Amino acid sequence: MQGFGRRMRKEFSLLRPGGSFIVTLILRSYDATTDWKAAAGTAKAQQWMTDLEGEDYDKLCDISLLSQNDAATEQSAQYPSPSADITTLPPSELRIGKYTNAIHHRSGLFSTIYKALSPDDPPALVALKVINPSSVQPPHDCHREARLLRLAASNHIIPLLTTFPQPGGLLVLSFPYMPYDLQTLLHPPASSIASSSLPILSIPQRKSLIHDLLSALAHLHSLSLLHRDLKPSNILLRSPGGPAVLADFGIAHHPADPSSAATEPEGKLVTDIGTTCYRAPELLFGCTWYGAGVDLWALGCVVAEVLTWGGRQVGAATPAASLSVASSSGVADWRDGGDVDADADAGVNASVGDMRAHWRTHGTLFTSGELGSDLALLLSIFRHLGTPSPETTWPEARTFPDWGKMEFYEFEGKEWDELLPGVEEGARNLVGRLVRFESGERMGAREALEHMWFVE
Repeated sequence: MQGFGRRMRKEFSLLRPGGSFIVTLILRSYDATTDWKAAAGTAKAQQWMTDLEGEDYDKLCDISLLSQNDAATEQSAQYPSPSADITTLPPSELRIGKYTNAIHHRSGLFSTIYKALSPDDPPALVALKVINPSSVQPPHDCHREARLLRLAASNHIIPLLTTFPQPGGLLVLSFPYMPYDLQTLLHPPASSIASSSLPILSIPQRKSLIHDLLSALAHLHSLSLLHRDLKPSNILLRSPGGPAVLADFGIAHHPADPSSAATEPEGKLVTDIGTTCYRAPELLFGCTWYGAGVDLWALGCVVAEVLTWGGRQVGAATPAASLSVASSSGVADWRDGGDVDADADAGVNASVGDMRAHWRTHGTLFTSGELGSDLALLLSIFRHLGTPSPETTWPEARTFPDWGKMEFYEFEGKEWDELLPGVEEGARNLVGRLVRFESGERMGAREALEHMWFVE
């Protein structure tokens, strides 16, 4: 089965004769397995980075890599400060192309991100994405990423400043540096929770952030461009209050792009896209002719997280500008008096201690388990929305290659006021219009921009 096989090989040994099984039995056994795909990918990435950062890398790139001390490494991993700028960049002799003072920021499976200074006067802080194209595996394509970023240029897409090669076949993409990403805000490091340094956004600020994301998707979809990996870590922000821009087009798809046309012709798109709990259900059943619905589902999942940010619900009784006490930067944290009274927060106790407890337990709308299992994700979706039926809730499922090969426990669906308790009705309605089994019934991004919640 294309939708499950690569991630869940070991679990298929539990299929009953005739091809049916009970999902809960599968999930009890998968905890004892290892995610061989993720482990192999991580090992390969670590080996590649080890090779790049050794003497061979110096020769290939003509870059003198200096050993970075623990303080610099720790700083790059910490929750960023709203005042982060070039004055906070640790000194470095690392040069990448025309960019100086480069500092390692983070590493991905196929790329490494550096912070660096531009040669402008005054210098600007940039992010450099260093990629080894020969190590990239489909559907990732760094050259296509650059082409589609240029095609998609807008206020809501991360600007691609330039691309340039480096010796050894490396490709570098440069972007304006954004000190925040939504993943770090939604799921902050434990050190940030302990120090009470977390920004809490007001309802208008959350609406603005979600509106930015919808604007980005509306623009992409108007160009027939699919992002295919919408998740909080790919949503970057200049400040915690925004504006938000969509980033990482590494697996984006456009039917007219030469790479897309060659490797994924119409009706034969890859299903191994997206990230764990943001993957649309049609992908899990082998649908290769999906469309904008995969982005809309993922966006709905992200919106649900934003609405319950930090474990604090956006309640219908909450005054319009009061989830936090705005500071001069437009963001409040606990030290600035960000906790509000219980009446203003739909009965949620907003003390600092309870806020920290809520934050520790805050999660995504759906879960794919510790190993990122497709079967665990399906179980989570079905428990929340109910087990779908092709006769009623999911007619298109009949056409999926892997539909009907399994027999699932029939869960009753929950209402959105139960799934998102305390969230105001308009916001719940927005999520419910995006997170639907039938992809054609998911509200388009352009229509969602006119949703009643944004004008309430």
